[in-house]
Amino acid sequence: MTRYGSLRAPWLGVWAVTALLAFLAFASPASAEDIKGKFYVGGGIGLLTTPDYVRNNAALIVAPLGNDGAPFTGDKGEEVSCASGRVDVFCDPRPDDLIARETQLEQGFHGNLRFGYGLTSTLAVELSAGYYKGSIHNLDVYTTKIVPFSANPLDPCLMVDPNGEACNLRNLKKVDFKQPMSPGEVTEMPIELNAVMRFRKDSNLNPYLGAGVGYLMTNLNVDESVAKLNKRFSKLHLQNTTDEFGPNFGRVLGPVDNNGNAPFTHPLKVTIDDGFQWQIMGGADYFINDRISFHFEAKYVIAKVLPWSGSDNTHQIIMSFGGEDQIDLTGFPEDMFRKDGSVRIFVKSGTAPNPIDPNSPNMARFNCDSNHDGVVTDADFGSNTLRDFDHNGIPDLCFNPAPGVIGSPTQTVVAQGGSIDLTNYTFGFGIKFHF
Repeated sequence: MTRYGSLRAPWLGVWAVTALLAFLAFASPASAEDIKGKFYVGGGIGLLTTPDYVRNNAALIVAPLGNDGAPFTGDKGEEVSCASGRVDVFCDPRPDDLIARETQLEQGFHGNLRFGYGLTSTLAVELSAGYYKGSIHNLDVYTTKIVPFSANPLDPCLMVDPNGEACNLRNLKKVDFKQPMSPGEVTEMPIELNAVMRFRKDSNLNPYLGAGVGYLMTNLNVDESVAKLNKRFSKLHLQNTTDEFGPNFGRVLGPVDNNGNAPFTHPLKVTIDDGFQWQIMGGADYFINDRISFHFEAKYVIAKVLPWSGSDNTHQIIMSFGGEDQIDLTGFPEDMFRKDGSVRIFVKSGTAPNPIDPNSPNMARFNCDSNHDGVVTDADFGSNTLRDFDHNGIPDLCFNPAPGVIGSPTQTVVAQGGSIDLTNYTFGFGIKFHF
């Protein structure tokens, strides 16, 4: 898991308090305090860590297992590499090193208030309330584009292109970019009822153990980046949407439209829920007099549905793309379109994403025929040509591949969500007042 440098100070504080309590236990002349029949109130601060996270699928490979049907045995017929180019192998398009980028809930400070009553000299009941706020980190969005470009900075079409771009795009280049995002900020407010058992009641240092049940109230402030991502995806000119296993091994999600106009049907939604929890804890009270004690405490909270609650509550942060943990989007590069959705870069072949010519008797597509004579020649890329391929009055660009250039403009976007269990650890210290 990612370690945040800002957490170093809280850990130093916890160790400092622990050392202080140990010193006071042996050096202080304070006497033990009997808690029977007494109330106490207090509060504290600690560090909350949620150990669950979403494992990144960047190193995912689906391939033949070989004769023995078992993975990673190296037997005949097994494929363990994404470099083979075999058609019966599917690999996640992201670099394998991204597997270290896990989606997780931020470690952060946790505050609490507590109220208790001593039933006996060793047993107390305690009601507590807590507060934590932290962000969700590293929801993974990764884009790979193969886009047209001109390798010649002196392309004569530069002189008439209003955007200052070469109009005779002869080559293809691959562009990758990572877009990790924080989809929201989580607030947790647990209410707990605990039974606490003290030990060494005749000493001023009282170790204790406790256990109890509670209810975890939560709130999620969804970041604006979620709406921006969904807006971006809704404008993509898609040819295919699949789950994490691709079109050959996984499931195709939604319709396929060779025009590049397949609707986007799997927007990101981030949710969280309230629910029951139970917890165990251990720590020590140090009484400096009969009214005041300091404590150090470690707590483990199991934030899952109680078996007898009858609830369907999953008690998780859920980041879902229309019910899918991950979606792989394939289509035409965003670079080939203008902001209004019209085609900016046509392809010489007259295939998609070029739009269909409504005046064509056989519904053929527009192509890079700037003078509209029905034939695409070098004259269509000359410096004195308007290059308005679709007759809409706006100069266009064209992908006119040079000899030997293999491939076509494509774009793949991988967006991976998942779920994070709200089970957590808390380490902290505080003060109590007894009366």
